[in-house]
Amino acid sequence: MSDNELLKLTYEAYGFRLHSMSSKVLYHADYGTSMKLDDWNPLRDDAQAMWLVERLRLNICTPYKQDANPGWEVFNDGVEGVGGTEGQVIVVNAFLNRAIVECAAKLQLQSSISKQRQSGDEEAND
Repeated sequence: MSDNELLKLTYEAYGFRLHSMSSKVLYHADYGTSMKLDDWNPLRDDAQAMWLVERLRLNICTPYKQDANPGWEVFNDGVEGVGGTEGQVIVVNAFLNRAIVECAAKLQLQSSISKQRQSGDEEAND
């Protein structure tokens, strides 16, 4: 996935929506805030990465020094089910912000797929 695709999924996961393609302004209806699309980059902006951690309730584990591939582990709790934890996303990366962004993007993809399935099920029942 390209950085641009990751950033699009993360602003959607945070709750921003693209106001207008021509103006490239993101807005957040719940918070009444907006920002330029070019200003959204949690890959480089630590505060934005932490907004994602807070908003999505992500967990962060420090790198394992003895591991062959040390990296930050970022994950959500998922939903406990009979067969284990469903919907859990775990990402490991040497760079914390990238691990956060990849985890947020995967969660947003999961959410989008789930919503599509639900709307498809509702149409089938009608």
